[in-house]
Amino acid sequence: MSEKKQFTSSRKGITYLDLFAGAGGFSEGFMQAYTDDKYYKFLLASDINENCELTHRVRYNKMLGLDTKFICQDIMDDSFLSNLQKEIGNQEIDVITGGPSCQSFSLAGRRKKLDKRDDLFYHYLKVIKALRPKYFVMENVKGILTKDGGKIKERILREIRSIVDNMKMSQLYDFLESNLKKRINNSLYSCLYLRMCMETSETDKDKTNDLFFANLDSQLKQLTRNLEYSISKSDDSVNTIRHGLLLLQMKKQRDEIRKQVIQLKTSAHIDNDIFVDGYNAIH
Repeated sequence: MSEKKQFTSSRKGITYLDLFAGAGGFSEGFMQAYTDDKYYKFLLASDINENCELTHRVRYNKMLGLDTKFICQDIMDDSFLSNLQKEIGNQEIDVITGGPSCQSFSLAGRRKKLDKRDDLFYHYLKVIKALRPKYFVMENVKGILTKDGGKIKERILREIRSIVDNMKMSQLYDFLESNLKKRINNSLYSCLYLRMCMETSETDKDKTNDLFFANLDSQLKQLTRNLEYSISKSDDSVNTIRHGLLLLQMKKQRDEIRKQVIQLKTSAHIDNDIFVDGYNAIH
C-alpha cells in the first residue's frame, strides 16, 4: 500500500474505464503505460461474464490493492448507462476503451444477419456520448469492415460522426446566424437550425424532434399547395416524400421493432433453418 501511495503521489492520474473488459487485456496495457509524471487511474471495468468479474477482482482489487469497480451487466440493458454513471459519480473520464463483441463480424464461420451483437458498438458509443471522454478506443476484427456489404461499418462511422462537442456548438450557431442566414432561404435555414438542436439537445429531445418534422411537413404543404389535387394526393413521388417523413419521424418505433425482431430471432435460434431468409429480409 505504501508503494502504491508513493507511486501515485508524484504522478497525475489519467482516468479510464474498460468496457467489454474480458480478462483485462486493455487494462493491463494501460496500467503498464505510466511515465515519470503520469499514470492511468483505473476507475471501473465492465463485462457481462461473471468469470471476468472474478478475474478482475482478484487481479486489481486483491493483488494490486486498487479500488477499481466492476459492473457485471449487459451493456444493452436499459439501466446499464444509469448504473455506470452512478458508480463513477461526478468524476471526469479521460479515456474509455472497449472491444464490442466481434463474433458476428469475424471472417471465421458463418456471419449472421440481424445478430444482436451487431448493435453492441452502438451501446458502446452511447456511453461515449454520455460521458464525453477526451479519447476513446474501439477495438474489433477485420470483418467489421465488410459485414452486410459494409453497412455495419457505415453505421459505426455515422454514429461516431454524430458525437459533437457541445462546448463548441455556440460557435456553430453564431456562424449560422451571421453567415448562412443571409445566404440561404428561411426554409433551409430553419431546417439546419432545428437539425442541430436535435443533435445537441440533452433535454426535450422529443419536443425538438417534433418541431423539426413539423417544419418539414409545413414546407411540403407549401410546395404541394399549387399542385393539382389529384397529383398532390396520388402522385407516387409526392406520397413517397410525405410518407417518408412520417417514417423518419417514427425512429423510436422503428428501432423498437428492429430490437424485437432481433430478440425473437435470437431467442428462437433461427439461423439454421428455412425461416432465416425471411427474417433476414426484414433487415
